[in-house]
Amino acid sequence: MVVGTVVIPGDAVHGIPDTPRPTLGPGLRAVGDRVLAAKAGVVSVRRGTPPVYWVRGTQRRYLPTVGDSVVGVVVARATDSVRVDIGGGSDNAVLSLLAFEGATKRNKPSLSIGDVVFARLLQANRDMDTELVCIDSRGKAQGLGKLSNDGFLFTINVDYARRLLTSGDSTLKQLARYAPPFEVVVGVNGRVWLKAARPQTVVALVRAIRTVEFEAGDLKRVLQRVLQT
Repeated sequence: MVVGTVVIPGDAVHGIPDTPRPTLGPGLRAVGDRVLAAKAGVVSVRRGTPPVYWVRGTQRRYLPTVGDSVVGVVVARATDSVRVDIGGGSDNAVLSLLAFEGATKRNKPSLSIGDVVFARLLQANRDMDTELVCIDSRGKAQGLGKLSNDGFLFTINVDYARRLLTSGDSTLKQLARYAPPFEVVVGVNGRVWLKAARPQTVVALVRAIRTVEFEAGDLKRVLQRVLQT
């Protein structure tokens, strides 16, 4: 099985299935009919349609990839679109105001500078504007869209964000068991939006999420200890 394989730059990566056609994320590139590693790390996958394969290492800078779900901040607006900062040092992405569920030219969402959005990358090409949408292929939001202004936005390591989003990671599920009620949205770009009823809960949750990245040991005990301090 390709997932879990340790690779270094130049290694051929075998075993990635052709069906459904996968997306190659950061750390992997297609050369002819082969897939090669472009950085050192562990081959990982995010299940979905299509599945996304990437190399998990110590990446801190986000590299936009088609299909990624990201958390961004509106930094400029025009008549029919806004510019969104998604991090990584790349140019701001374009988000059409018609790329929302139910949006029409007469009924467009109201977005202001500073608003936080959860969106999906529709286009990521170095020669063209990075393009975002807040709908899926059927025109449904499926959790995408503007996030409420009473949430707290913070950043984590990009590889850690990808790990939190994999089906095999239980960090957020465990956190939901031991913490007061909260809402969380994790972007592949390392941005996390978090909302809870009390500021003290938000502070504890942020500390817990950041602690788990670097602290080994029983996840349950780590979370309980951090949340109680």
